[in-house]
Amino acid sequence: SRRRHTRLQGDWSSDVCSSDLKAIGIIKEIDECRKKQGDKFKKLVDTAIRIKRLAPDHVSGDVKESLFEENEEKVAWSSFLKIRERVNDRKNHINTIQTLTVLSDDMTVYFDKVLVMSENVKVRRNRLSFLFYLNTLYNAYADFEKIVIQG
Repeated sequence: SRRRHTRLQGDWSSDVCSSDLKAIGIIKEIDECRKKQGDKFKKLVDTAIRIKRLAPDHVSGDVKESLFEENEEKVAWSSFLKIRERVNDRKNHINTIQTLTVLSDDMTVYFDKVLVMSENVKVRRNRLSFLFYLNTLYNAYADFEKIVIQG
C-alpha cells in the first residue's frame, strides 16, 4: 500500500510516517545498549548472526528434549523457553536486548560444547530445529546482520 503524506514546504516531519519515527526510536535504544554493554552487545550480535547462518530456512519438526545429548543443549533450550515471550514485548527494547544477551551467553557455551551437525541424523535435525526457532526469535526483534559494531 502507498503511504499518503501531506507535504509542507520546509516541514520534513510531514513526510515521515509514525512507523518511521518508531523505528528511529528503536535504533536509538539499540545504540544506547550497544554503548552501555560493549562486549556483551557484540556477543549478542555475533551469536544472532551465527545462529542465522546455521539455521535452516524451514523446520523439519518440533524440538525433542529427549534427543538432547549434552547438558548445554538442555540449558540453552530451557533459557530459550523462559525468554521467548519476553522478547516479544515491544514496549521495552532495552529489557529485550538484555534478555537476548542472557540467551546469547548460554548459546556461546552451547556452540563451544555442542556439534550441531551430529552424525546422528535425528540429533542433527533436532539441533537444526532448535536453531530455526532461535533464529525466528532473534529475527522477530532485529536483523542483527545489519547492526554495525565498531572497534
